[in-house]
Amino acid sequence: MADTPLEGIVRWAGQHGFQCLEVAAHVMRGMMDDMDDLPAGADSGGYGGMGQLEIVGLTTERVSALKQLLAETGVGISAIAYYPNLLHPTMGPPSKECAFRVIDAAAMLGCNWTTQVGRDPRLDVADNLDLFETVWPEVVDYAERKSVKIAIDNGPHLDMELSWPAGFNVATTPAVWRRIFEICPQRNFGLHLDTWHFVYQRIDPEYAIESFGDRIISVRASDGRWNQAVANEVGTVAVLPHLLVQQRVIGTGDLNLGNLFGALWRVGFNGDVIIEHREPSETFRGAEGARKALVVGKRLVEPYLI
Repeated sequence: MADTPLEGIVRWAGQHGFQCLEVAAHVMRGMMDDMDDLPAGADSGGYGGMGQLEIVGLTTERVSALKQLLAETGVGISAIAYYPNLLHPTMGPPSKECAFRVIDAAAMLGCNWTTQVGRDPRLDVADNLDLFETVWPEVVDYAERKSVKIAIDNGPHLDMELSWPAGFNVATTPAVWRRIFEICPQRNFGLHLDTWHFVYQRIDPEYAIESFGDRIISVRASDGRWNQAVANEVGTVAVLPHLLVQQRVIGTGDLNLGNLFGALWRVGFNGDVIIEHREPSETFRGAEGARKALVVGKRLVEPYLI
């Protein structure tokens, strides 16, 4: 809903029975002058800094007015979404400074921060984990002091040629999660499970959920349909994910919602579930199509919420 100001999104969400929102931060360009020479899209990977909530200069008056609107509409802010690459050799240092500002804003609003760990695409997983150990503990400690939870996305952000072949996020699998939670055991640091990634990574959602139930802070409910026709032609090695999996409204792809939410129930998950729309079909294109997709996703997920 990029066409709508935040206040309009909040009112629309309240009118359609949504209880919370993940709000994209607008933070980057005014604070990261040394990124100007990067290729277009280099700061992406989710929400790299162009969003609905202006972080630079966020005032107590603005926060107070927003909280009043949230109270009137019955909608909460689950998290600020800001997806920098803190491990990138060029983007990392200025992104880290922005991250502290986002944490301050989340503390003011009383919400979480959803993000990615990032990755230096020149390095292998082991070296990226060593880099993680030098960068992230300070950020997690700062958020802990501010009583802000950091929920990290599990997607590799490998949806464009620029990020090929390593992607812009190393924290994509249970094997990596085990290590990063050893490095940062603080309980304010956990997972923001984006469920469609399980489809193309061929990871059993129930295994991931049951293995890391106490680390799941929130869930981004999205779905995908495996494209066997493409797999038949080109295989699965060195193929961009969006070619192998067609994204779908949650509940209309390959994910079994009963199994998915059953696993969440069993681990005692009681966090927020965010409906994401990236369905490419004509029915759900454009601003009005996006609104339809979000409402359909909500209707399909609601029976599984307890």
